[in-house]
Amino acid sequence: MNDEVLLSQLTDKDGTFRNAPRGWEADFSLLLGPMSVREAVAFVLADAEPLEEIVDRNDVRHVRAGTLRAHGFMVVHTPGRKVRSSPHVSVLWIEDEESAPGGDPVESPRGWTDDVSALIAECFNSSIQEMSETDDKS
Repeated sequence: MNDEVLLSQLTDKDGTFRNAPRGWEADFSLLLGPMSVREAVAFVLADAEPLEEIVDRNDVRHVRAGTLRAHGFMVVHTPGRKVRSSPHVSVLWIEDEESAPGGDPVESPRGWTDDVSALIAECFNSSIQEMSETDDKS
């Protein structure tokens, strides 16, 4: 995917977004494209017509793939084995070449610290500012 591609993150935590993989995850998950809240909820819940109250308690934020890459993150479209057309995207932080034994960072990422979490939050914030400036010029 090119650097201009917008990625979306869904939250159901009243505007509180995760900035790191959950404990059992190897990657930080995003969705390919500028999804609306309804589209992201429909995908995540595998429900083409999610209930309005579920949509209302969720939110999305967006970031460009290039913003993440410019800050040192690896961004990979990982559609999965079962849903080949899935918009799932894996974001990984590799602190050095030896951190991913066997050369597969999706299987063995390393080094996601509090500083890395702060960095990914900064990526989303800088993308919001960049998109606002672009909208102002239109």
